[in-house]
Amino acid sequence: TDKCSTTDCGTVYCTSSYYKPITNIDSDGDGNPDVNIDYNHDGTPDLNEDIDEDGIPDINIDTNGDGKADINIDENKDGWPDKNLAIVTSWKPGLDFTIGGLGYDTVSNIKVDPNLTPDQWMPSGEANGNLGNGAINTGVNTGDKTNLWWLIILFVTSLCSTIYFYKKRREVQQEIE
Repeated sequence: TDKCSTTDCGTVYCTSSYYKPITNIDSDGDGNPDVNIDYNHDGTPDLNEDIDEDGIPDINIDTNGDGKADINIDENKDGWPDKNLAIVTSWKPGLDFTIGGLGYDTVSNIKVDPNLTPDQWMPSGEANGNLGNGAINTGVNTGDKTNLWWLIILFVTSLCSTIYFYKKRREVQQEIE
């Protein structure tokens, strides 16, 4: 553990440079989490969810501290926003709130794009041209079907190789007999 902190409400959380936290991430270092807020302590983010791990929340963003999503609301819980869509490309939390005994930060300056549809929406990492952790978007691992095609090619190649070597082995065994 590198550092332990206590929020204004008395919640203790520790950070480590080796392990990246999944919930209640304090991205700006002010002592209050602002990304992947888990106020009901069930281990899954409730607000300001970062789905592409680039440090910028993508869905269920609370902008007024009421503990309810206001921007990029995922109504059907499929991990993709359905309502009040906006592409968030930067994250500088400055508003402090408390919900469920947890102090947290958020922003209020995100504007909904009325012309944006769920099919056009993209996570902040893709909008910024990276996948988080400084990786440049190369077309692989972008949430599209690219990974699926590589896996299919790998599977077919492995299957063909296995069949070929099995037949060769059988031929050698038959010649020995």
